Amino acid sequence: MIKYILVALTVLLLAGCGGKSKEELCAKGKEELGRGNPNGAIVFFKKALEVDQNFAEAREQLATAYIDSGRFEGAERELKKLNVQFPQKLELKLQLAKVYNSTRKPDDALKLLDEYLAQKPADSVALEYKGISFALKKDGNEAERFFLQALQINPGNFEAKLELALVYAASGRDASARKLIDEVITAKPDNAKAYNLLAQMELARGNKAKALDVYRKLSDISKNDPMPLYRMGLMYLELGDMPKAEQVSSELARRFSKSGESARFAGILSFKKKSYTEAIAALQNSLKIQPTLDGYYYLGMTYYVSGQLESAISQFRAILDRFPNHSRSRIMIGMILLQQKRLDDAMAEMRKVIDEDHGNAFAHNVMGSVLIAKGLVDEGIREFNRAIELDPSIVDAHVKKGLISLGRGQEREGEAELIEAINVKPDLLNSRMLLFSYYMKRNNPRKAESIILRGLTGKPSDAPLYNALAGAELSQGKIDESLQNFRK
Repeated sequence: MIKYILVALTVLLLAGCGGKSKEELCAKGKEELGRGNPNGAIVFFKKALEVDQNFAEAREQLATAYIDSGRFEGAERELKKLNVQFPQKLELKLQLAKVYNSTRKPDDALKLLDEYLAQKPADSVALEYKGISFALKKDGNEAERFFLQALQINPGNFEAKLELALVYAASGRDASARKLIDEVITAKPDNAKAYNLLAQMELARGNKAKALDVYRKLSDISKNDPMPLYRMGLMYLELGDMPKAEQVSSELARRFSKSGESARFAGILSFKKKSYTEAIAALQNSLKIQPTLDGYYYLGMTYYVSGQLESAISQFRAILDRFPNHSRSRIMIGMILLQQKRLDDAMAEMRKVIDEDHGNAFAHNVMGSVLIAKGLVDEGIREFNRAIELDPSIVDAHVKKGLISLGRGQEREGEAELIEAINVKPDLLNSRMLLFSYYMKRNNPRKAESIILRGLTGKPSDAPLYNALAGAELSQGKIDESLQNFRK
């Protein structure tokens, strides 16, 4: 609530800033930054630059305000201008390297950090940023080396300690990661990043209840930060606990009514409830308040499932403009292009993902579908095989391989793939119903009945299964049994 009061005060202050000097406007901006109101500060710094475009202090402070508000594109733009204006000022290189890391451009960051460290080789923060760059490049050994160097120079560099914990956790060294996190929490009990990392570790171990406890504790510690509640809400949605998710949405609306997180979570909740009109409105509002990757992604997904394909592509492109390596967005674009039969464009998008990450199973699966659509069946099957090799739980690849095999008259192979699809996700109706249909076409109602009976769970979702079972019984003249299952 405090930050919204600050924004309102900023608007009032601006009404009286006409005729003020650039120095006075810059001083006002620094005051707002000191109050934890970077968005309000941005307004003053921009006003100062309108008075004098070469006012370096205001531009540097504007970059800082952009960083504090998470608007890294703006920070990058301003810092580039300053680096041209003051190439000898090392601190600007360090700030820009931080921004490049934040926008997942590690090679650009490393170039600047090497220039910086050539003149200041014992700077703990620069070594920390270099470790982050290598972590982004998935080079854990180099990342660890630079984080350890940063900590050797400054053992109190908590950011480097937590980044090193992330590297340890990613390589399965949970005990070492937990030790570093505990050290940070002991020294600084209100360190939000430490609690967030702890929650991520609990999630990686499958301890969702413990992760929720960590986020609740963090919410109590960081009373002015909506993010812990937002993460809790996402977890409840993942667990399928809609009542708890709605409680979190209500709490966000009550405590942080005008925050991006509140609007964004309301939109995601509406998306999960298939209330797409409400979801679009809430997510668009969230992006006005606070542009985020989640906001663009879920707005894109909402447009996608509601059939507004070009609008969906626009949202995913907005993510890729900021994060070119965001594979989920590129894969969604590829899927839409496939749906639109723009096959060469779809293939180009999937090739970018696979070139960046050979182990992306879902990208191989979509590539397989594109190749099949182009009539390159053998190449498509190779991609499905690669997808299954990387992730045997991809049902779609099993199903498509099964249907292709059946279409080619390879009945044993096709049946085996559909059975595997059911084994991977027994509660998924599509693959079960496909196998049921295959058995019925083969005039084998007993097998058809068997595959349906094994899918019954006693839940309302059984209705299509009872309907299919009744149809199989009817084909065998079992009128009474058929009627009983129709009633069920």
